[in-house]
Amino acid sequence: MNENSHYPFNQVRSNRYTFISTGKRPIEKVVEFKFTGWGKIINMGFGDVRPDGTIDDKAISNNGPRLEPGFMRGL
Repeated sequence: MNENSHYPFNQVRSNRYTFISTGKRPIEKVVEFKFTGWGKIINMGFGDVRPDGTIDDKAISNNGPRLEPGFMRGL
């Protein structure tokens, strides 16, 4: 687990990362990258992890942000 980020995450495979959204309730999220085969174009998928391990990329969890004071300062 990488603890040096705003959200600790796990690298499940070389192209798949998971983390827990810690807003109103804990929700396991996933980010997955896949090469498209068209030059250097990569597709990025994001969503909630379902109980069977598949990705729900249409989920609207409205879990709220986990922002710390000053997070947006300087952007």
